[in-house]
Amino acid sequence: LKDFTSRKELLEKDRGTLLLLKEALDVKTGIPLVLVGEYLNTIRNSCNNLLNIAYKGKFYIDFEISDRDFSISVFKNGTKTANDIKECSQGEISLVKTSLSLGIIAQAIKSVDKQFNIVYLDEIDAEFDSTNRLLFLDILEEQLNALNSNQCFIITHNDCFFNNEAALVLLNGANVDINDEEFMDNKDIIFKV
Repeated sequence: LKDFTSRKELLEKDRGTLLLLKEALDVKTGIPLVLVGEYLNTIRNSCNNLLNIAYKGKFYIDFEISDRDFSISVFKNGTKTANDIKECSQGEISLVKTSLSLGIIAQAIKSVDKQFNIVYLDEIDAEFDSTNRLLFLDILEEQLNALNSNQCFIITHNDCFFNNEAALVLLNGANVDINDEEFMDNKDIIFKV
């Protein structure tokens, strides 16, 4: 009885600290809620601003967070149409993933020295069909302007850049005809191996 009484006193003494830790880690009231408000909401808003370019305000997302799940609900024309982005088309999923990635990049750039805001994207457009690829370029241009980014390096195997202005870095084995005057009209070779 003496031993149990002693242990009970120790537990009651620690109860306040343990309760404080539990409340701090609670998804609905503690530190995670602060992170959602300060970090995830900024990323969600940035993502939705970019999706607005592609969908003219008719498609946006929201984060649903509980102590067990994290999902991205989808709204079309102001109505919730999917409990999670996984229920959407591949094109919609790709644009949301890309917009979220650019939102995260924007958040990261805001927290560091803006002198080095060069964006590097490796085959980010691989999943897009031709329509979504053009929407992606609109989204990317808007985000680069918002970040005041002067440079963006995109590694791609898609041929949509053939009609667009670009600075080219030509590596060994590059399949680019630099003698094609029509193609090279809006291109600039900045480096060639």
